[in-house]
Amino acid sequence: MISLSQQMELNHYSRKAEFAQNLMSTICGEHRLDTIYKDNLDFHYDGMRLPNKKMAIGTISYGANVAINISNLKAYSISLPIQGRQALNIRGAHYQSDENRGLIVSNNDQQDLIIDKDCRKFQVVIPERSMQIVLADLLNKPIETPIIFNPEMHLDSEQLIGAWWKNIQNFLQLKSQYSNFYGLQMLSEDYENFVIKALLLSQENNYSEALKSLSHQDEPAYIRKVRNFIIEHAHEEICAEDLQRLAGVSKSKLNRTGFVGDFFI
Repeated sequence: MISLSQQMELNHYSRKAEFAQNLMSTICGEHRLDTIYKDNLDFHYDGMRLPNKKMAIGTISYGANVAINISNLKAYSISLPIQGRQALNIRGAHYQSDENRGLIVSNNDQQDLIIDKDCRKFQVVIPERSMQIVLADLLNKPIETPIIFNPEMHLDSEQLIGAWWKNIQNFLQLKSQYSNFYGLQMLSEDYENFVIKALLLSQENNYSEALKSLSHQDEPAYIRKVRNFIIEHAHEEICAEDLQRLAGVSKSKLNRTGFVGDFFI
């Protein structure tokens, strides 16, 4: 079994398919790269592996039509084309991907990822174990069933997927500054946890209902009532006293939640 690379800076170019497969196996996990252009790729990978959860964030292109056979990845490969197209085939189901539709490859089945020669894409790789650790922390229980995502990521959906990808783009724009920053080790844990939590909460998966149920349990009814009131009257003038009367609790209790304070900041 190929172990994931611990190298932080990842910047590579090659024309050889064997090099591309070996490198990406150290970043994503085991897979097979198929192409008729064995020694005539235009492969580029420019990325960074973060030190805490070993998440890799970067851009990748092959410069040739390739097919990637996946069966034992042990990581989640999440990608969004900057240009060009790709497609994922899982047991007869076909998922198309372009600049408005990303893909998540979960470690759940035999899959084929077809990448066009002109496809250049953002890619985020999250080790399976790291995803499980963050989800277990959210649910406060061990994760026994593999986490399986809906493979399609629609940027125009009502979820926060578009904002999630915007965050990844912003990170890559500043990558050169982060790589030499002495405090990266201290910042990395918070950032990686944020990225994984945001993905789990915004992209449909087999734990979505449990996460939604937990969020409703944690939020008192009077807070939901106040939140809905603010949304419905967003274009009207609202004062803290009105919210207190609506909630039916003391001013100090409402302030302790931080919700009203955050709203009026």
